[in-house]
Amino acid sequence: MRQRDRNKAKACAALLMVLALLPGIWTACGASPEKADAAFWRPPAVAGAAKVLLAEAESGVKHETSAASAGEARALRADAQSSAAQEVGAASAGTARAMSADSGAAKEMSAAATRAAAWGAAGAEPEAKRRLLVIAHRGASGYAPENTMAAFDLAAAMGADYLELDVQMTRDGQPVVIHDATLERTTNGSGAVKGYTLAQLQRLDAGSWFGSKYKGERVPSLKEVLDRYYGRIGLFVEIKSPELYPGIEASVARLLAQYGGAGTPSFRPVILQSFSAESVEKLRELMPDFPLGVLVVARSDLTDRKLRRFEQFAGYINMKQSLAGEETIRRIHDRGMKVFAWTVRGARRAELLRLKGVDGIVTNFPDEVMCRVTG
Repeated sequence: MRQRDRNKAKACAALLMVLALLPGIWTACGASPEKADAAFWRPPAVAGAAKVLLAEAESGVKHETSAASAGEARALRADAQSSAAQEVGAASAGTARAMSADSGAAKEMSAAATRAAAWGAAGAEPEAKRRLLVIAHRGASGYAPENTMAAFDLAAAMGADYLELDVQMTRDGQPVVIHDATLERTTNGSGAVKGYTLAQLQRLDAGSWFGSKYKGERVPSLKEVLDRYYGRIGLFVEIKSPELYPGIEASVARLLAQYGGAGTPSFRPVILQSFSAESVEKLRELMPDFPLGVLVVARSDLTDRKLRRFEQFAGYINMKQSLAGEETIRRIHDRGMKVFAWTVRGARRAELLRLKGVDGIVTNFPDEVMCRVTG
């Protein structure tokens, strides 16, 4: 091969390797993943083409006396091989884990799969198998006052898969959407939520603390949120401080029983969760077929003993993102449960968690991560 031809081959290989990175850049700039795939070759294919060109270039490099040229070719070759190696490595690791399970573990996993199938019928979405779910934390709470219709509407417009919201209970027994057990932080009221009736709470201003444009936003009831969104977008409902509200699980269950539509093609599920495992167990008794989750903030809640308990009544573990290690995620998945991580900001962090194996992320800024949720 002539020197000029070798140089062309190496230049083309380098260009192809750059193209392998362009889909990520394209989506980070706002394009949908589908458009990115249409605009550029997928990275493994580009990497393969680069290796062909590199093989041709290397045949000439063998006759070169320049150590720098040989080093450049080796570097390009390593880059081209890394993309394929990552895919093969991931598949091999999954196969090895599956083959290493003994008969006892296989039986336990089979039972977990049966439970997951039963609860997933109401709560799982087909696309959850293909891409990271985006859960808008208290709505798009980075842009609008948390747990208000303004924040929920904005998150829905951004394309979030789920709205995450918090439920306390009023003095007259109405489930109401607010994070804190007291009013000072997010309204112009004071005192405990449970000291007010729903009508009294809804006379408060729940938006001005965030910005003057949101003056007049109200504290919504859970019924108002369900009336607007049930079945149209996923809802991730957290039961807050159940020890303060005896019977809150039954109140929420009675309210949800008024809504139908599960199983229809356009239906979007409701998942209930709590930091209190006891509260989630009560929900399981009240709602045997409903998808439920346990919120986790400490590693002590992720031992095998705890996970064995959780899998008896929950299908989801929603954990602090710092706890989301690959081994922990694998152990949870092996028990038939899905993993969500909170609270995440930025496309790069979301992508890292996706690669670790999480099934969904909880974020205040859903628009920042929507472009990186596909696998």
